[in-house]
Amino acid sequence: LETVRLLIQGGAPLEVECTAFRCTPLFWAAHGSSFTGKAADYPCIARALLEAGAQPNVQNRTGDRAVEVAAPPVREILQEYGALL
Repeated sequence: LETVRLLIQGGAPLEVECTAFRCTPLFWAAHGSSFTGKAADYPCIARALLEAGAQPNVQNRTGDRAVEVAAPPVREILQEYGALL
């Protein structure tokens, strides 16, 4: 979480996409949240990215949306910021 905050403070682009899947940092946080036994820091990371202005309705290359792949705690945060199911 501290690393994410430092990157945000340093001006890292919020909507940068990886070349393989066209996923943003917020999408990866949502995706990662569904692959852990517990949500870990993913809810805090998602909230930090959203508070910094990340777009809640991001999609990857195949059209999956972050809210669709997120574990429930992250899904709820995405919806608080306007993500559509």
